[in-house]
Amino acid sequence: TPLYSSAASDVYKRQVYTPANINSVSNNLGKELVSLFPNPSNSGNFTVRTSGFNAENATVIITDAVGKTVHTQTIEVGLTPVNNTVNANLAAGVYNVTCTSGTARVTTKLVVNK
Repeated sequence: TPLYSSAASDVYKRQVYTPANINSVSNNLGKELVSLFPNPSNSGNFTVRTSGFNAENATVIITDAVGKTVHTQTIEVGLTPVNNTVNANLAAGVYNVTCTSGTARVTTKLVVNK
């Protein structure tokens, strides 16, 4: 039995894989959506819009181009869309924004122009 099965393509047409042996407790794995706006950000602050998370909270971890954590914040999430403001006041650059909740983990790229 394969460990992973192909689920779908994400908005960037990248193949998304989910574990093949998902149980009913974690059957939302792979359906979590995270978007950032404005992206690019001119202030270093932005909004995280999440949906499809089978939880109430998630942790947002922002890392810079070399992988250093520059900001961490707990946000509200849920199955329906939720907007959270992140006041990280980031310097100009490219960052990875990772939302983690339970077994769900979604990473999105953020560009900051100042």
